[in-house]
Amino acid sequence: MEEKSVNKKDQEFNACCTPASSSCCAPTSTSCDCSELSQTSSSNMIEEGHIPKLRNPDKLNIDIYVPLKACSCEWSDFMNSVFIVLTPYMKVIDHQTKDMQTKEAISLGIRGKCIVIDDNTKISSAPLLKKQLPGLLKERGLI
Repeated sequence: MEEKSVNKKDQEFNACCTPASSSCCAPTSTSCDCSELSQTSSSNMIEEGHIPKLRNPDKLNIDIYVPLKACSCEWSDFMNSVFIVLTPYMKVIDHQTKDMQTKEAISLGIRGKCIVIDDNTKISSAPLLKKQLPGLLKERGLI
């Protein structure tokens, strides 16, 4: 029998899903610290090297924080459930997916998968998003 060789890139990719890994085989956290968000001024963000993307003021701005550096099995179900909720409102929202392991996320107190709406409302799960999103959209006059 001929043995197949596995290149180094494939080994690195597959390494995230081994029991010894701290990513996809570790217990997942689906909640975030939903205390009041800390205020970070734009000038501080620019000084730290983070230049924020201009957002559409006529839409509800939604940031979805997940551990992008971890195996996708850590966060793909969360993203799918969030997008099931967001899809009917795509014309009135502006969404971005962000890594929860960045300085920006840490400064917001995010410790797990989380949805941040308009930089001031944190939601830790898709069912809570489904419950709160229509009210937030009505409050902004978007629906």
